[in-house]
Amino acid sequence: MTFARLIFAAALLAVSTAALAQQPQSAADPASTTCSFSYSSGPLTTFTRYCLSANGNIVQFDSPSGFEYISNGGPLEGYGICDVNPNVAYYDYASTDSGNWGPTTVTSPNATTQVFVRTTADGIWQLKQTIVQIKASAASTGSVKITMALKNAAPSAGT
Repeated sequence: MTFARLIFAAALLAVSTAALAQQPQSAADPASTTCSFSYSSGPLTTFTRYCLSANGNIVQFDSPSGFEYISNGGPLEGYGICDVNPNVAYYDYASTDSGNWGPTTVTSPNATTQVFVRTTADGIWQLKQTIVQIKASAASTGSVKITMALKNAAPSAGT
């Protein structure tokens, strides 16, 4: 499969919520808005807090204190892949997913970093997310740095 046959979408916001809700949920690691990993830093004026699900979604984010940008039931954060051939969509937006992801492997290389690795149930794609906390200080709010690497894991895939 060539890279030209893949359209990577960072967001599938154009897809309606009703259409997403009709997709089956993954038996391995279903969609979840449950907070599994919590981070916070900074004094009240620059306080930054966020929560990650077991699948690597930001399910809550507020900064500074009292200004919530992502919350359970609010805007969704996640990722999606549209594989043009064989016309398959893979996505996870915390409260809904495509149902075709395998289990998530989570590692914590240090106190401010989480690494989430997921492979699609058909074994074609592997997504590795590295999520790093950028701590708040007295002078500035914190942030979250997300790095994603998508790998074609199909046995017949080239480099």
